[in-house]
Amino acid sequence: MLLLQVSDAIMCRAFPSTLRKAAHAWFKSLQPRSIYNFGQLSNFFQKHFVSSRSRRKNSASLLNIVQEKNESLACFLGRFNAATLEINDLDESVKYTAFLRGLRPTSKFAFSMNKSPPGNMKALLKKANKYIQAEEYLETHRGRRGEGKEEQKKRSREITPPEEKSAKHSKHDEWRPKDSFASEKLTPLNAKPSQILHEIKDNKALNWPDKMKSQPNKKNKDLWCHFHNDHDHTTNNCGSLKQAIEALIKRGQLRKFLAPREGRQQTPPAMEEIEDREDNTCTINTISGGLAAGGSSGRARKAYAREVCITSQPPNKKSKTVPVAVITFSDEDSKDIKTPHDDPLVITIRAGNFDVKRVLIDYGSSAEILFYDAFKTMNIPTDRLIKMDAPLYGFSNHPVAVKGIIALPVAIGTPPAQANFMLDFVVVKAPSAYNAILGRPTLNQLQAVVSTYHLKMKFPTKHGIGEVKGDQTTARQCYVTSCRSKNKEALIIEDLREDTKMQKG
Repeated sequence: MLLLQVSDAIMCRAFPSTLRKAAHAWFKSLQPRSIYNFGQLSNFFQKHFVSSRSRRKNSASLLNIVQEKNESLACFLGRFNAATLEINDLDESVKYTAFLRGLRPTSKFAFSMNKSPPGNMKALLKKANKYIQAEEYLETHRGRRGEGKEEQKKRSREITPPEEKSAKHSKHDEWRPKDSFASEKLTPLNAKPSQILHEIKDNKALNWPDKMKSQPNKKNKDLWCHFHNDHDHTTNNCGSLKQAIEALIKRGQLRKFLAPREGRQQTPPAMEEIEDREDNTCTINTISGGLAAGGSSGRARKAYAREVCITSQPPNKKSKTVPVAVITFSDEDSKDIKTPHDDPLVITIRAGNFDVKRVLIDYGSSAEILFYDAFKTMNIPTDRLIKMDAPLYGFSNHPVAVKGIIALPVAIGTPPAQANFMLDFVVVKAPSAYNAILGRPTLNQLQAVVSTYHLKMKFPTKHGIGEVKGDQTTARQCYVTSCRSKNKEALIIEDLREDTKMQKG
């Protein structure tokens, strides 16, 4: 609710309509004729609920963020950047010092930074991004080479009996049947072991392995297993994990991970190598469904689709609008952009009373998404969410956790050429490097024109052409965060219900 240039009496009358639960009970307990103006009312309210006020962290809290022993630079950078968002007016020099102090002293990156200090945070992040890319390349390259050697050793153990081994074999090549398994006897699956582990990690029937007994100095540090939580092999090549999955299948579980019977063949090694390469590709996020022009029900969406097929009905004249001005882009719009680039458009908007950063402009989305972590940070009461009875499903038939719909006032651009409007966000509980996503409904409502080359969006307003510029540094940080996870999944949302009913929560 936004009231401008109204009297104290109206403000006092409107104030209780914004309260819920304990705050509303406090207002009802006020004695009659004890409040004389809105200033006195707001003062009493703030004093009573002073302990409930959320306090943002200060700059000193960054000094407590340190890189863990086995934590990669990309993970540490993601945690550090998330913590900086909770601090107001953060000084760049403090941020720079805290990041350097938090680096693991024994890491190569910390040694490089102390040997040749970058001088400022911008240069530091540039070096960090280059080091992360090199780190990921080496991990992928060495991982595939290490997996190949491991497969050769495994096959030699399975084929060669102990009595036929020559004396030149080392102690590590001893015949150990308990450590080997016949892969051809395992049930064929439609997903990788690492993906299945991500889904069943909370299953109480899953038999987690004991700690590996091999000596730490003889383990391959370039390979990591999430099942053993240790180095020496990858999750997808973990024999213990495959046997644990097989045990759950024999108990009647994990049916959705079974491959079709006609396609139950052991994947050749060449295909496994190709699939491992696919693990290092980035996800293309496309969102469909939601509250686009077709509406929230199945019938409304079908009627919306049929409109363009009716040839006898004349076109709607109201849909034809005369453009306020011609929107163009020039070299001046790309003045501060580092080219060449393939960065997405990531902007900052005003939503409610918050400046929301890391907002992705996505042509492929037919819904406006507000991620749940950002929703919680905005301290919006959950009872303001409008519930959606119909679930949302991805192409993989996995449900997406939708918390509800929230209507917020949104401001985009810089006054006076600023767009102000109400926007319905679908609040989604899913991991994301972004705080929100604006899709086609908003772009069409604003009549906006986006240039990804210039990393800028322009739109007509009553006061001329408004514009908002993307943050190239933030866009690349979000890209690194999105590609960092080993278990990447595309956020492809589709409403599969015929009717979607909405009720106020």
